[in-house]
Amino acid sequence: MWDYHAVQQDVHSNHGSLRKQIDLIVLKYMLRRLHLTLGLLKPAPTSVAPLLYTLQERHGRKHRIVIYKYSDLLYRSSFQFVGFVSKQRAQVKQSIVDEMENVDQLLLKELAYNPGLLSYSSLELREGHWYNLVIMSDSATKEHVKSSSIHRHAAYELASDYYDWIRLHNGILAEGLDHTEMCLQKTRHYSFSALQTQPVIKQYVHEPCHSAPSTDGVLV
Repeated sequence: MWDYHAVQQDVHSNHGSLRKQIDLIVLKYMLRRLHLTLGLLKPAPTSVAPLLYTLQERHGRKHRIVIYKYSDLLYRSSFQFVGFVSKQRAQVKQSIVDEMENVDQLLLKELAYNPGLLSYSSLELREGHWYNLVIMSDSATKEHVKSSSIHRHAAYELASDYYDWIRLHNGILAEGLDHTEMCLQKTRHYSFSALQTQPVIKQYVHEPCHSAPSTDGVLV
């Protein structure tokens, strides 16, 4: 297991601000697509099973949305979110790729039993460069996901062989899905190396936000 006590913390929110702004633009685009998809589901779905949608994006990009709790997404006024941004290694053993794809499917099914997990979206911006957006009702949901054996297997046994780097954003949606504000609270950056058994981890605590970048003209 990784040594989180080795985290290097930087409380200045302007560090890596360009990456943060780019990530927010893409995550906000994904949030808008989720909100539009919810609006198309009329009458409201009555099935308790997760709803899976594959959206058409420019240049054949892959965009998947899984809706777990339709009513909560539509009627709750505030949420927490996790933005998982990653870059796959250029050279990955096929056995690791297959195992990661299997874990992804298992995790999607397991998340359906987490009462606070509301939706999960994945967008491949470029080959091997993924954005994932998880919408949750509260922080307890996040801890529930982290305690999953499937999640721990992916994080601690597969990640170092699969990823080049990961940026993990945590934040809140204080005014619902139809508002433009995505307020980042904390970001962790994980850098993986074949020469190290553990990633280099840096943590950034962001200043309270008042506005977020527009999604107008987003390139996805």
